[in-house]
Amino acid sequence: MAREEKIIIRVSEEMKTSFQSLAESMGMTMSGLGAYVIGNFMKEEKYRREMQSKLLEQISPQMFNAMEHINLDDPRLAKTISEAFSHIATQKPNNP
Repeated sequence: MAREEKIIIRVSEEMKTSFQSLAESMGMTMSGLGAYVIGNFMKEEKYRREMQSKLLEQISPQMFNAMEHINLDDPRLAKTISEAFSHIATQKPNNP
């Protein structure tokens, strides 16, 4: 895949030095390592979102049925449920 576009990012001098050292230790340019890191992140994020979507499609009906029987007027219970959903939504897949 030809790389024709450019992304400019700003980092601290310390981060740049560390990144440059890492790239050199891996036999890569900073640009090459940056492209690798971004590509890897995008691949993992796409996978995570797909899995999250599939999971929600499967469990949403059961969750809605269960929620009908829960009293969300209790603020502690509402907070616990909210935290549980937030935790599920931010989980990283084990095997991308």
